Amino acid sequence: MVGIIYRRLGLFDEAVKNSKRAIQIDEGMLAAKMNIANIHLQKGDIYSAIKLLEIIVKEEPLYQQGKANLALAYKNFGNLKRALKTYQELNFSGPWGTKARFNYGTTLVTVGNFKEGWSYYEDRWKIPPGNKVIRPFQGRPLW
Repeated sequence: MVGIIYRRLGLFDEAVKNSKRAIQIDEGMLAAKMNIANIHLQKGDIYSAIKLLEIIVKEEPLYQQGKANLALAYKNFGNLKRALKTYQELNFSGPWGTKARFNYGTTLVTVGNFKEGWSYYEDRWKIPPGNKVIRPFQGRPLW
């Protein structure tokens, strides 16, 4: 989708315009709605992102990636209780799952749940930039 490409290039105004055009053509265009929500997140407009993500999740309650983005938005907004509740509803499968597990871990650590939080936080080695680290002792535990 053109809107996603524009967002990845940092051309947010063009990305929103193209995403809105896609939604006009097909109101059920989930990727376009998520693109707009992600633009809000990237621009720091957390409140608008939350409003849109809540609509997306309400329309598509099984859409796990939408819930993961909503949980992250809640965390960034400072609503840790809602973030944790939303993360606990996830199954963390799919290409977005590892990053969501890491974000869940940071949220758990933030509220002082270190035992569970650190286990999720270890997924930082599976996502950029941590997955680019070359360890001196391959095939051995880190610690």
